[in-house]
Order: sequence, then structure tokens, then C-alpha cells
Amino acid sequence: MKNTAAITFGLLLAAAVFVHAAPLNEATVTRVVNKVEVIPAGATPQPADVGEIIRGRTGVRTGGNSRAQLTFADQTLARLGANTLFSFERGTRALDLENGSILLQVPKGAGGATIRSAPVTAAITGTTIMMEYSPGNPGTVKLICLEGTVRLGLAGRLGESVLVGPGQMIAVAANARSLPNPVTVDVKRILKTSKLIKEGDLESMGLIMETVETQQEMLANGDLSEGSPELLAQQTGNPGLINSTVANAIQNRQDTRVPPTPPPTPPPTPVPQNAKDPSNPYTYHSY
Repeated sequence: MKNTAAITFGLLLAAAVFVHAAPLNEATVTRVVNKVEVIPAGATPQPADVGEIIRGRTGVRTGGNSRAQLTFADQTLARLGANTLFSFERGTRALDLENGSILLQVPKGAGGATIRSAPVTAAITGTTIMMEYSPGNPGTVKLICLEGTVRLGLAGRLGESVLVGPGQMIAVAANARSLPNPVTVDVKRILKTSKLIKEGDLESMGLIMETVETQQEMLANGDLSEGSPELLAQQTGNPGLINSTVANAIQNRQDTRVPPTPPPTPPPTPVPQNAKDPSNPYTYHSY
């Protein structure tokens, strides 16, 4: 569970951004794949059913190779991946990802939301994101912004925040004391490989495709170049976390382009003393 400092930080960030937003009080289970459980506070976990109403502080947990979808009254959509534990605070717009992965779509004008996971809190206003937390030593939180923008803050470090734009990802160690810079990821590939995206239609898909088109134009113009997942694995220290969502890195050539080193000029080929100019059809060579 979150400590007091993390909760306080999340509530302050939420209050600063969503002063007039209507609270999230309940969600409806709109999809269940394989093993999904609801966990009422202080009660025994029960299998989740499509159409079931989930109220604040009731957790939702998925098993291996399992997924779930929750839909809130304002059409905020939460899709949970395998081995995920998720909950939300009733009467607020604060969501919690204890572990696992989530796709969160907050419609434009819905009032936004915040989602907390390990050391970070993401403030979302009309945005579609993917977030993943892999507990470990120390564990890593990864956030990918598919469209819109997200303000990511670090719990207990007031003023330590970064803006994550469309097509960008940030990976943060659970014991981090500062935030790294976001990197660009291949959204087109994510759309082809992510089960959470392919689970069903997204209202924001048109905006996500705008992100893809912008990236493709930049690739064609030479402003971006395709990289490799190893670049992100070095950033997170966890190659398995990167491979789980298959998010290739794309490098910004405007920042990383280095003029190639010209090859050394080969020495001139010596002409034998008894040979004439090779360009002369009457030349001859000594063998």
C-alpha cells in the first residue's frame, strides 16, 4: 500500500490540476478474460463478473494470461494486463497501480485523473497512456504516452516532475531521487503488439494514429532514426520489462547525429617503371 507521503503528494498534484473535476465513485466491469478477482477491503477475493460494479478501495486483480476492463461513468477506461492489482479512491480521481500493467484512457473534458505507482504520480488530462510497474530490487515503473501529454511527478520530491509528450516513454526506478528524460518509442509497433490495445476499440484511436503519422513523417524526413530495445534496457536496467511491451526506441537525430568519420585515403597504386599510362590503349604491363 502507498505510504502517507506518496498519498499526500498524489492528492496535492490532483488538486492542483483537477479542481473542478467530478469524482470517480464507481466503475463497471466490462470485460473479463480468464482469471479476474475483485478484492473488497477486509473481505475474501471473489471472481469478477461482467456488469459487476466496483466501488472505491475494492481492488481488482488479474492472474497470469488474464485481462480485465473497467469503465467509469465519464467513460474513463482502464484495461488491466496479466498479473495486475489495481484500485481507486472513491470520491476522488486518484487511481492506484500496485503492480502489473494498465492502459488508461481519460476522455477530453472528463476532468482528468491521477494514477500512482511506486514512486511516481502521473497527472492525466484527456490522455491515453500505458503504465507498467514491475516490483523487484528496486523495481521499475514505465509510462508510455500514446496521445496527449502527462505530467509525471516523483513522490516526496516536490518540484521534481517532467512532461511526457505523445509517443514518449519514461522509465523510473522505484528508489529514484530524480527523473530521467523521456525517450521516444515506436507507437506504430506498440499498436501491433499490445494485447491491451487490441482488446477492443478506443475512442482516442484517431489521436493515437496522429502520433503514429507524426513519427512516420519524422522518420521519412530523417529527424528520427530507428533504434533498438537495448537502449531502453540500459535506461531501466530491466530488459524483460522492455520486452513485455515491445517498445522499440527511436532516436532523435537532431540531438544525436554525429558526422561520420571519412575513411582514410588509400595511397596511390605505384605504376611499374616499364608500364605506360593505363588510360592509353597502347599500354602494356610487365607480368
